[in-house]
Amino acid sequence: MSALRAKNTPVTKLQSLFTASKQNFRRRRDTGCTAGYITHTTIADQSFILNYTSTQFDLCLNVTVLINNLAAITQIVLDPSMEMVILNKLNQVYLSGLGDSVLQLLGPTSRVANVSEIKSWNITSLDTLASLMNPVNGAWTSDQSNAVIMNYLRVPGHTLGLAEINAIMSDICSLNTSALNNITAENLRYANPIDLSNCTIDQKTALYNIANISFSSLHSNATEFFLLIRSFLGGAPLSDIINLAPQNISMDITTFINLNPDVVKYLSVNTVRDLLGVNLPILKMFESSTLVRFWEAQQYQSDLDILGIGLIGGKQNPTTSSPTNSTTTQTILSTTNSTAGYATVHQDAGPWCLSLFVGLLTVTLHAVL
Repeated sequence: MSALRAKNTPVTKLQSLFTASKQNFRRRRDTGCTAGYITHTTIADQSFILNYTSTQFDLCLNVTVLINNLAAITQIVLDPSMEMVILNKLNQVYLSGLGDSVLQLLGPTSRVANVSEIKSWNITSLDTLASLMNPVNGAWTSDQSNAVIMNYLRVPGHTLGLAEINAIMSDICSLNTSALNNITAENLRYANPIDLSNCTIDQKTALYNIANISFSSLHSNATEFFLLIRSFLGGAPLSDIINLAPQNISMDITTFINLNPDVVKYLSVNTVRDLLGVNLPILKMFESSTLVRFWEAQQYQSDLDILGIGLIGGKQNPTTSSPTNSTTTQTILSTTNSTAGYATVHQDAGPWCLSLFVGLLTVTLHAVL
């Protein structure tokens, strides 16, 4: 296990290996501690845990041994049911809540705590916050990470400063906009890059507004400004995205597909072409992504064809003439033809009318005579 930990193997994979290994050992009837009491010497052999069920682990682990060997035990134990045993024993000792010295040694065991338990913890130092938020120990749920961070912030004088932002990283998305709005532009400017993919649009917007102020002095240098602001562009308004288009920034596809869908749907084909620049052909590779399909559906296929990269998800091209114009044209043509026919009949009737007039005149003269 120690070799795997040294390679930064994810906790979830270690837990799976641990569970699979335990299945090779015969379960003993849990009638008191039958697997052997756990001592400092026992813990020195990291494979010792494979001989214990969660019940035997509970029965055979003395609280004093646990506290004196907490760091070692929490790094060895990866089974959630056993981690619950550790946490329960600690809660029985520290009735007013776990303090910094204990919390910094919890490691992966911290992830089995519920929100109510987390709220009882006494997180008074930045080191404790950083230890608890270390991603090596596994992921928190949004509610858990929110409880940890807000627990820290409730201490007078604690803020979301540069060190705190770097400690919580992507878990910043577990905070509401009220908390995010307390971040200063200066602290956000110098913070490490943050993955905001799990943030809501409102959260991204709050962070973008702060970041836009942070990097406002760099607006004249489009390339540098883009490199710094791009992780926050998911919260940018339509006007700001359009303004980036002619700046020759060649937006990467990851940034593009993380833009606000309500902004992307209003981007013209030409704007997207200018935004992506040399990265435009990559758009075809991501045509199956939700955002690209959504954007394509807003465009006429004839416009997409102009890009020349094979996008096929556009809407039907508009017709060249409307039904009303067609009907009107047909009516005009019919009327014209009818009038022409009438004229032809009267032209043909000319000689016949003359003959009739001569005949009537002859009859009239005979009657007079």
